Amino acid sequence: MNESTHYKVVLVFNLQKGKAEEELYRSKEENSFPNLLAKQPGFIELELVKINDEKTMSIQTWQTEKDWWHALETVKKINESAITDSARENILISREFLNGYIQVHKEAK
Repeated sequence: MNESTHYKVVLVFNLQKGKAEEELYRSKEENSFPNLLAKQPGFIELELVKINDEKTMSIQTWQTEKDWWHALETVKKINESAITDSARENILISREFLNGYIQVHKEAK
């Protein structure tokens, strides 16, 4: 597939003070949002970045925008139907969502 048609989603998460490491740790859990997204059709890649102790970033690459939105709805439904641990602390304060199709520029060889 032509790389210029891939769809990119960037989420920046503002977390409670000192919780970035915990957020990255949680992302490795079997039923974490990132792991459930990775199992969906059209998924290509997901990178998690620790920006500082209070901020992380998720960079996702999908084949199409339609794949991303379908995956998001599917994973939300999975999470809603799952038994959740009510004692688990919510460390998210806010998130910023950026998205769009990408154009890749590569170094000439």
